[in-house]
Formats: sequence, structure tokens, C-alpha cells
Amino acid sequence: MSDRQLSSGAPPAGGEGHGAGSGGDVADNHEDAVDQVMDEAVSEANDAVEDDEESVELVSSDEPIEFDEETFLQLKRNDPKLTELQIRIDTDSFAIDIDWDEEEDCLQRNTHLKKLDVWIMESSFEEEPHEVRARELLTSKVCRAIGQNRTIRNLCVAGDIDGHSFIDVEALQPFLESNDKLRRISLSECKLDRTQTRQIISSLKNRRNKGTLRCIDLGSNKFEDEYEDEFEEAFTEELMSVLAAGEYSNLTELEVMDRLGLGGFVQLSKFMTQPQCKLKKLWFKASV
Repeated sequence: MSDRQLSSGAPPAGGEGHGAGSGGDVADNHEDAVDQVMDEAVSEANDAVEDDEESVELVSSDEPIEFDEETFLQLKRNDPKLTELQIRIDTDSFAIDIDWDEEEDCLQRNTHLKKLDVWIMESSFEEEPHEVRARELLTSKVCRAIGQNRTIRNLCVAGDIDGHSFIDVEALQPFLESNDKLRRISLSECKLDRTQTRQIISSLKNRRNKGTLRCIDLGSNKFEDEYEDEFEEAFTEELMSVLAAGEYSNLTELEVMDRLGLGGFVQLSKFMTQPQCKLKKLWFKASV
């Protein structure tokens, strides 16, 4: 697998012979123009390799780009420079001040955002019931906004609140089933119930273009069920059965729960022994 990484670093500084005054202004204008051309070239190059048969590693910043007023405005105007974003679901996060009923189309219309992380944060203090409910509604609205997007390639939604999953899998289903550009999907460190696991399996079964996915991460999850061990084994077996059907042959990375019963092992073996299987990394990760 060949990793492709594109970056738009600043051009080399000019020599010491640049004079002051108008000459310096010309040099500054020239450097600004070069920066703009480089940014546009990187964006175009990333778009050009998106259909490569091998995995495409998206450029990631050293520090996550937080969702704030500035990045929100960038989202709304579909700024090509905003290609990755992290939204925190917290009582003091900027996201909670957004009227998502009015603004959810900022994600639907955006065509430049490639990587999105949604982190449901644990509160540092005991929340009142209305605060927990507010975060639950916020998470659902963000998931609904994501559900209408068709250009994000790397999506991670993680976390739970007080042991309860607020991830709205139903709202994400249109995204999971119809986003042909999706390369990596991670729903991890969540607490899932039977309905949500059925929705995940259904989305993978009904996905329009299964061949575009390169990474599926469903590890480190917990399950809201009194028969958690058996439920986990059944979910993993059904997931492996979907993969073994043969249409996810371009998958190169897979992370699942660490309970793999006999049925799941049989389906995993069937998937991995297919001649077209490209799987290179496999993790079994326990619940957190």
C-alpha cells in the first residue's frame, strides 16, 4: 500500500537581495500568490487521488482544528481551506450555541470538508438532567447534519455520556449508505443498543458503493444489554458475515470488538481467504 501525503508548506524564503519599499511589496504579493497557488494545487491533488484503488491518507494537522465561530463561518461559506474539523459535544463547547435546526445545511452543502471528528466529552462535574438532555439533542442534530453530507471521507464519532450512547445512528444512515467518497468510518468508544447495532449492519449491507471503504473501526464499544458477551459475539459475527459477502474487498484496516465466537471466526476466515481481500491491519479491541 502506498501512502500519499500532500502538504502546502510555505515556499522557500527569498534571498537577502530584496530591497525595501515597492520591491518588498512586490515580493510579499508574490509570496501570497505562491501560497494561494500551492493551497489550490494541494486541494486539487487530493481530489485527484480520491478514487485511487489504494488507501488515501488525508493530511492531518498536528493540532485538531476546533469548531468555533471562525470555523463555523468557514463551513457556511464552503471555504476550501477548511478540510478537517473537530466538534466537541460539551456543555461549554461552541457547538451547543448553534441553532442546528437552522444551520444543519452548513455540513450538507459543504464540499471541501474531508475529515470530521465528533467527540462526546465526559463532563468534569455532575450535570443536571436538563444539561444531559441538551447534549443528547445536540448530538442527534449534529448526526442529522452529517447524514446529509456526501463528501466527507473520514468520519469519527466517539464517546458516550454517563454510560449512555447519544449517537443517532439512524440519522447517520443516509451518510453511511450513500456517501461514495467515504474511506474511513469510526464509531468507537460508544455504548450501543440492539437497535443501533442493527442500523449499523443494515447500513453496511445497503451501502451503495462498498468498494470505496478502506477502514472500519467499531472497536472499544460497550453494549446496553444484560447478555453483553453473547450480544457482542453475535454483532461481530453478523459484521463479519457482511464483509465475507465479498463486496468489501478493498478494505485494508478493520477494528472490531475482542469477542469473536466460532461463527464470527468462520466468517472472518472466509473474508480473509478471498483472493481479492486486501486487508492488512486487523485489531480486536476490548470495550473501555
